[in-house]
Parts: sequence; structure tokens; C-alpha cells
Amino acid sequence: MWNRWLSALLKNNSMLGWDMFKTHLVDSVKEQLKSKKTMQHAVIPGGCMSLLQPLDVCQNKSFEGEMLILWNKWNNAPGHQVVENEMGTYSVRDA
Repeated sequence: MWNRWLSALLKNNSMLGWDMFKTHLVDSVKEQLKSKKTMQHAVIPGGCMSLLQPLDVCQNKSFEGEMLILWNKWNNAPGHQVVENEMGTYSVRDA
């Protein structure tokens, strides 16, 4: 799901802004983004998200809406099942 969205995004010059979530800062993720010549990325420092709230409101709503559509298509496709574990996390199992 993410790869389809990212592939479409990478066809044009674009920028991806991320928060300080530790997965966003992993070297392998940064290297993957560097390999995409049309993708710029920025990590938003902690405490600064409120300064970017207009950007979040304008762009994040449409992004979340599209991701929800893609998630629902993927989740309802045959061949796998998303289940909640005892710890309240989710995993994918073959149906």
C-alpha cells in the first residue's frame, strides 16, 4: 500500500515531512529516500509541529483519506487476515 503511494509520489518533485519518530531516522530509511532523486525529505524537530499546523491540516487530510481508501481495499482483499493480538497490536496472517 505504502509503496504504491510512494511510487506515484516519486514521479514528480516532492517533499516528505516526517516527525521525529525513531523509524523515520533509521539510516536504511534515509538511504532509501536519498536514492529517489525526485524526493526531498525533512524531519520536523520536536515541538515544532504546531508551527506547521496549516500544512498538516491542508495536506494531511487528503493523504489520510487516500491511505484509508487504500487500506480498506488491501484489508478486504482475499488472501490475508488482519488480527489483533493479545497485546493490542495487529499482525497479518494468511487466510
